[in-house]
Amino acid sequence: MKQIVMSATYRKSSVHRKDIKETDPENRLLALAPRFCFPAEMIRNNALVAFVLINNKIGGPSVKSYQPDGLCRKKL
Repeated sequence: MKQIVMSATYRKSSVHRKDIKETDPENRLLALAPRFCFPAEMIRNNALVAFVLINNKIGGPSVKSYQPDGLCRKKL
């Protein structure tokens, strides 16, 4: 934890600088990252899209993604 907090990356400012905006107005270099966190549902859905497992049909079957043995307890 201390190493993370003391790192240069962690200590960087999130204030938007004008020079970056002028250099890369379309943010192709990803210097202007969003200042919010993604909710868990968005992260899950993005992963499902990346692995072509997403089902956009309302009321469709659930997605059974891979889980290693022993990760979750089995239901009785």
